[in-house]
Amino acid sequence: MTASQVPVQIDRLGVDEWQTLRVVRLAALADSPGAFWSQLADEARFGREEWTSFLRAGAWFVARDDTGAVGLAAGLPGPDGPEPELIAMWVAPAARGRGIGTLLTRAVLDWAIDASAPALSLWVADGNDVARTLYQQFDFVLTGEWAPMPHDAATGEQRMRRVLSPTR
Repeated sequence: MTASQVPVQIDRLGVDEWQTLRVVRLAALADSPGAFWSQLADEARFGREEWTSFLRAGAWFVARDDTGAVGLAAGLPGPDGPEPELIAMWVAPAARGRGIGTLLTRAVLDWAIDASAPALSLWVADGNDVARTLYQQFDFVLTGEWAPMPHDAATGEQRMRRVLSPTR
């Protein structure tokens, strides 16, 4: 069986799985520091309370294969109302190119649709063309909004949004 044929399972993390969230999230921040607002040094200091708070705040999905957790994405209520955001998307380098980002995006989309959200938005880092292409395949479009990254004001991220309907 080749790496692309290894079965992948997407699971929603429960509050008791905070250690899984911690391990995968810290791996993401170590691997791709420029893609996230948060920094590894900050989140590495978090304890159980912070991680379980993250899990309670929204829907966190982990991708697993026979090697363990290989991806992560979350859907969180939006800061300005009923429109949630897809955040924290990451796939481990060894697992990339296997469609895991597609599976995680679908999980968050389904979560938002099931919650009757009017739309789903996300922010994608400048230069992350692979992610942008993935999101465009799910009909996310650029909104024209841009924000600087807090750890590097010279780079930023663009907002993408997809209007949702009850049919998938």
